[in-house]
Amino acid sequence: MAVTTQKSFLSDREWLQVRQGLGLSPRQAEIVRHLLLGESDKQIAKELQISIPTVRTHLGRLFQKFDLSDRVELILHIFNRVRENDAKSSNAGPSTFRCETGDGEEV
Repeated sequence: MAVTTQKSFLSDREWLQVRQGLGLSPRQAEIVRHLLLGESDKQIAKELQISIPTVRTHLGRLFQKFDLSDRVELILHIFNRVRENDAKSSNAGPSTFRCETGDGEEV
């Protein structure tokens, strides 16, 4: 089995702002952070040393808390919160996402 180092797309400061803004408990925050890394319920359970049903219970409560249906909506909800925080901190409106194509063209 290959070992990979996974990094969050959020800095510690950004993550703290999002976590506080959403009112996540410490365990909910851990679940969400692993979810954002693309981990499955099984992987999250193993990492946090909890059962798979417990992971699913935490996710279900997060879905209820934010009136969401699934993990994709939860991830999008987190991304939207990050964008809101970026816009507030820059005072320049919504942040823009830029991506470079394979031929060096910026999109």
